[in-house]
Amino acid sequence: MIKYILKRLLIMVPILISAAILIFSLMNFVPGDPALIALGENASYTEADVAAMQAHLGLDQPFIVRLASYLKGVFLHLDFGNSYTRGTSVRLELADRFPTTVFLACCCVLLILLVGIPVGVRAAVKANTFEDRLSMFLTLLGNCIPSFWLALMLTLLFSLTLGWLPSSGAKSLKYFILPAISGAAGGIAGIARQTRASMLEVIRSDFVTAARSKGLSERSVIYGHALSNALIPIITVSGQQLGRMMGGIAIIETIFSIPGLGSFLVSSIKLRDYPSVQGCVLYIAFTVSIIMLLTDLLYAFVDPRFKAQYVGTKKRGSTK
Repeated sequence: MIKYILKRLLIMVPILISAAILIFSLMNFVPGDPALIALGENASYTEADVAAMQAHLGLDQPFIVRLASYLKGVFLHLDFGNSYTRGTSVRLELADRFPTTVFLACCCVLLILLVGIPVGVRAAVKANTFEDRLSMFLTLLGNCIPSFWLALMLTLLFSLTLGWLPSSGAKSLKYFILPAISGAAGGIAGIARQTRASMLEVIRSDFVTAARSKGLSERSVIYGHALSNALIPIITVSGQQLGRMMGGIAIIETIFSIPGLGSFLVSSIKLRDYPSVQGCVLYIAFTVSIIMLLTDLLYAFVDPRFKAQYVGTKKRGSTK
């Protein structure tokens, strides 16, 4: 198992390097002079001031030299540079905002699992009935509703009209209720449909019939036997949902003015703050890679067959 984890961690290295090269190259060819951005749009400056700022930012050097310097700073010193517009360290900005985004993403995924899995299980148990069709219709409807539109409607109803919940900020748990619902709506639909499909494959299996013949309650049969054997596809979709939340929650954070990575990325793109954009993308890429690794490792704890594969690989390697 340890050998497998180390192998996956080593695979992450070329992935992150490729992501860093790609985003740095894209930012290099985006129209606009970073020196002018650093000086300020409304500032009065001369060509000498622009040249001095370009030299200060290292923009007077060739692209390959700047790329090598950036990769060295990021992967050897964890230095993402300084923000052009804020003048602060990008690493400190990201470290300050990262926990907020992770907390919001976890709230969304927790809501997805708490609602989506029971709905999917119930739909599978009541397959081809009115309840099943109604559940699938509602999940399809939830999957079609844009998250930004739902966020605006929830804000209009619960914040502006009823005044029950705050519409912006991240001061306490209640500030995350509306953002979590907005971000989780589409995921609930996806996990419910996946759970239903997985349960339908398992619920008619012989071991489920044997469990019923032993006199176990229907709840024990469904949740203790059938669901535990249908978890692998559900775990896969759950990991994908968490990764999607980390990368796609920017709109939700922007609408609700949550100081996370997403809103920071959006504001940096608007201001053409290249170091901040590059740092956000690398942070998200690293986080998604870790999530995918943890998802694979979770398979071994849920299904013994995966753990046997890891142990079998280790034994074959030792005999050689």
